[in-house]
Amino acid sequence: MSSEMMGEEPAITEDSDLADIIRELYRGRVGRNQKTSDFCVGGALCDYFLRDEADWQIIKRQPFPFPDSLAYDLDWIVRDHASERVQEYYLGDSWLEDPYDVGDVQDREDELDHILCYYANAIINANDAGDYGDAWVHVDMFLKEFEID
Repeated sequence: MSSEMMGEEPAITEDSDLADIIRELYRGRVGRNQKTSDFCVGGALCDYFLRDEADWQIIKRQPFPFPDSLAYDLDWIVRDHASERVQEYYLGDSWLEDPYDVGDVQDREDELDHILCYYANAIINANDAGDYGDAWVHVDMFLKEFEID
């Protein structure tokens, strides 16, 4: 008798969103403080993407980052894992072709900073309130906005 016939769906399928996969991988390890858990939701997200990065291991980032630190780490994730189209828009070198386009580049950098700060604050605030479901929803929104899969 297969697990489908027993009424239990597998936790992760090939159609699962990346946020669901990360959530499942860190199940039981996410919480509000270091006494009861290994990571907050934001810390789990960063650990998933950056655990194998040599620079990440040297920095030894905290599993419970503050918003400014999480925003910095989200920027790193975007730079390394976002789709080419997203990276071209936010991080592209189009200003090299037109030196008068510097203002547009600065606007995009500011826009990226504001978006990353929003997600960092939303994830941490939801986690700190114990609303882990909402924190994971914001992780999912972040991953989809930057086309990370």
